[in-house]
Order: sequence, then structure tokens, then C-alpha cells
Amino acid sequence: MTDKNPRTKRERAAHMSYGGILKYTGLLGGVQILQVLISVVRNKCAAVLIGRYGMGITDVLNRTTDMFGSLTNLGLPVSGVRAISEQYYGEDNDKLQSSIVTIRLWCVMTGIVGMLLCAILADAVNRLFFAGSLPRHFLLYISPVVLFTAIYGGEAAILKGTRQLWRLASASVWGTFFSLIVTVAFYVTLGIRGIPWALQASSAALLITALCITHKLYPWKLRAFTLSHLKAGKALLALGVSYISAGLAGSGAEMLVRSYISHGSLADVGLYASGFAICVTYTRIVFVAMDAEYFPRLSAIGNNIADRNHAVARQIEICTLLMSPMIVALLVLLPLMIAILYNSEFNGAIGMCVLASGYLFLKAIIAPIEYIPLANNDSIVYFVMELIYDAAFVLFIVLGYGYYGIRGAGMALTASYALDIVLILIVYGIHYKFRLSRSTIKIIVIQGIIVAAAIVLFSTGYRLSAYIAGTILFFVSALYSLRVLRLTPARIKEILHKRLKK
Repeated sequence: MTDKNPRTKRERAAHMSYGGILKYTGLLGGVQILQVLISVVRNKCAAVLIGRYGMGITDVLNRTTDMFGSLTNLGLPVSGVRAISEQYYGEDNDKLQSSIVTIRLWCVMTGIVGMLLCAILADAVNRLFFAGSLPRHFLLYISPVVLFTAIYGGEAAILKGTRQLWRLASASVWGTFFSLIVTVAFYVTLGIRGIPWALQASSAALLITALCITHKLYPWKLRAFTLSHLKAGKALLALGVSYISAGLAGSGAEMLVRSYISHGSLADVGLYASGFAICVTYTRIVFVAMDAEYFPRLSAIGNNIADRNHAVARQIEICTLLMSPMIVALLVLLPLMIAILYNSEFNGAIGMCVLASGYLFLKAIIAPIEYIPLANNDSIVYFVMELIYDAAFVLFIVLGYGYYGIRGAGMALTASYALDIVLILIVYGIHYKFRLSRSTIKIIVIQGIIVAAAIVLFSTGYRLSAYIAGTILFFVSALYSLRVLRLTPARIKEILHKRLKK
């Protein structure tokens, strides 16, 4: 039995109930729905104004800034959240204030370094990865995005670590809204030539909205950037090499995949990016609370094996129960989503999305477990597991796309995560004594069977019988999730009533 009235923040973190987790998932997920709707409009405009070729360029530029960010950010967005959450839960306000100044100083410095590297190596990256196929100077023009993203990562870490989740959500929504306006404006006026400027303006909009919020809570004081804070950053950088290596390996893997597909054409990169966006971007409603709420909470628990396993198991159950009916609904509505979000030019992404749906289900299981080494400062295990996954991901994509085209890329995503979950359960079971509980396994098996049936059903095509059977599978999955979560109609009505009163 757990303590029904935990007195400290750490105790509350360890024993959060379904209701507590759903509260934050609902809060951030509701905000995510707004972001998704804004993204729908933005992607539709992009599909019409710059087409598959332009979206391929956009995806490549985004992956490039991610790579330089991973190379230079020293893992600060992750280690910063962990440091701040420990001090927040430990209720040490002086150390909290000092850490905020330190994180900001180092984020600015690493952002400047990343921006300069991106600018200097722009032409080399274009020639090395894309055989010079990107428009001239586009990679140079987007270099400020690396700086903006680095600073934003520090501000987001502050809000996550201090559990200012509503403010973080607000910044995300407003930033996404302003990015929509500037993106469409550049696409309309400049077409494909406006892509790098749209990316710059979008990242700047997100940063400015975050700064408007965080500055009120923890004002920026440039005079506070002292030598002592520069030295204090060493504690945050203890994990830096491993985080840089893991982040760079992940970004490098994404770049290699895009590079390989771009040899077919940049239009195929656009098709891959659109399929990936549908599978990941429009289902991240479930995962958005992980980084913002779950990771700081897990970090605060520490090395208590029982409490840690309990927290991870609860998060897996929540993710699986919420994600499964969403995956089935996604499969049923895929043709309609392509028509609404893009146009007939992107119909080739349907097959990829169907076969990549297994990846989403496996991610619901893997993602909560992957936070264990991050929460425990265990950089070596984190790096090795990420490196193995990245190598498998690239290999499977090369084989899948090489033999089956875009559909094969979807198969590869699922296959890479299937291998990853086996390795993680073995390694983390040995190293962290992590075990899946019987109740968690039961939920995974039941929902896994339903999702697998839906994937098989739609992998053979979209017919009337498939739509009917898929709809039935959706209701079976949804009703099971509602029963386990004890979300009765009366309970849902009560939650909505409280939310509307606020």
C-alpha cells in the first residue's frame, strides 16, 4: 500500500494516480490539439504553395538545424530540466535561481556556436549529404534558427522544471499561431525562395512568446552572467559528451535517411516527411506531457526502484490506453486526412502510414522507459541504446525504401522500434531492475492485438468492409481504455464541467 497522503513533492511525484497523470496529459493534450489544428492549416498552405518538392526542402532544412543543435547544445535542454526539477522538488529557491541563470548563459553560448558552425559548414553539408541539390545558400540563411532553438530550449527547461506547464502550453500555442502567419506570408510572396525565411521567423516567434512568459517569472539579468555561473555549468555538462553524441547520432541518422531518399528525389523526401508528420505530429497529443510533466517527476523520484517502476508502469499504461484508439482512428481516417491536410499528390503516404502505425504503438511502451537513464544521470547507457537504435533505424530504412519504396519506409519504422523494445527490456531489466507489471502487460497485449488487427485490415487496401471493421475495432479499443481508466460518462461530464468553470 502507498501512502494516501504523501507530504512531500517527491512522494507525490512517485505515487501520482491515473487521474493525476490524465490531468496533465489532458491539459497539454488539449493545447496540442490547438497546435495540430494550426499545423493542419500551415501544412495545407505549404502543400498548395510549395508542393512536395518544397516540403522536401523544408524537411531537410529542419533536420539540418536539428543536427547542428544536437552537436552543440551539450544536452542542456535535458540536463537543465533535471537540475531545475530536483531543486524545485527539493524546495531550494536560491539554488533554483542560480541554476536558471547558469542554464540561460550556457544556452546562449552554445546557440551562438551552433549558429556559426551551421553557417560555416552550410555548403559542405549540401554537397556531402545532398549532392548540392538544395537551393544555393538556403542552409546559410537558416543558421540563426540554431541559436533561437537553443535559447528556447533553456526557457522551456525552466518552465518544465518548475512545473509551469500551463504557461509552457500557452507559449507553444501562441508561437505556433504566429509561425503560421509568417510562414504563409513568406510562401505567398516568395514561394520556395521564402522557405528559409519562414523557418527563421517561425523559430523566432516561438522564442519570443516563451521569453514573454519566462521573463515575468524569472527576469533576464545580463549582469547576473558571471564567471561563477560559467563554472557552475560544469555540473550540467557532466553528461554533455554523451548527450551530444546521442543527439548527433539521432540527427545524423535522420540526415542519412533523408540523404538516401533524396537520391530518388526531394519530392520523395517530401512524401516521407508528410507521412512521418501524420504518424507522429498528429498523435503527439499523448506524448507531449511526457517531456513536460513526466520527466521532471521521474527525475525527482531518484533511485528508489519500487517507486520508479511504479511511475514508469503507470505512464506506459496511460500512453498505451490513450494511443491505441487514436492509432485505429488514424488508420480509418487516413485517406480523409491526406485529402484535408495535403492533396492527391501525397496519396503515396497512405501506405507508409499504415505500416508505420506499429511504430506508434511500440513508442507508447518504449518512451516512458527511455526516460529512466535520463532521470538517473546515466549517460553511457542512454548513449549506447540510442546509438544501437539509430544504426538499426538507418539500416532498416535503407532496406525498406530500397525494396518497397515509401511503404517500405513505414515498415522500417515499425521494425526498428520492435528491435529497440526487445533490447531495452533486456538491458534496463538488468541495469535498472525494471520490470513490466502483470497489469501493464495485460493492457499492452489486449490493445496490441486490436492495433495489429487494424494494421493488417488496412494494409490490404481501403474498402467498405475495412471501414466497417476498423470502426468496430476503434470502439472496442476506446471502450476498453475508458473502462480501465474508469472514465464513465458521469466522470467525463464532471471533468468537462470543472474545466469549463475554469
